[in-house]
Amino acid sequence: MTHDLFTAVDVGKMCTELIDDCNRKFNGHGRFTYSPKELRNNQVIRFVNKRNEYTTLLELVYDYANGNAAEHELYIGNIIRQVLEAFSTFEFKKKIEDVSIDDEILSLMKNAVSTIEFE
Repeated sequence: MTHDLFTAVDVGKMCTELIDDCNRKFNGHGRFTYSPKELRNNQVIRFVNKRNEYTTLLELVYDYANGNAAEHELYIGNIIRQVLEAFSTFEFKKKIEDVSIDDEILSLMKNAVSTIEFE
């Protein structure tokens, strides 16, 4: 049980992998299943994840930057780190710590910043 969507999704992936492995190991005779639930409007219902984690994180950062999400102040730094890690992995195929020291990537960022017009 968790209140954190990202944890729930990660645990769900782990459970699905374990169940698939058990079903393979027992040739389908175990018929193991995984049925996640969530509490919504005082009802326990089947959990269906139609949310995109990366989009949700970006929305939280955007809301916080606009002063609309003060409740995230304690962990906004961690959320921003997760966004940067996801971006660096998908965009550059590198870990976040490698992006910050890669001269080619730093050059791209410097060029991008120099083309921004500030009012």
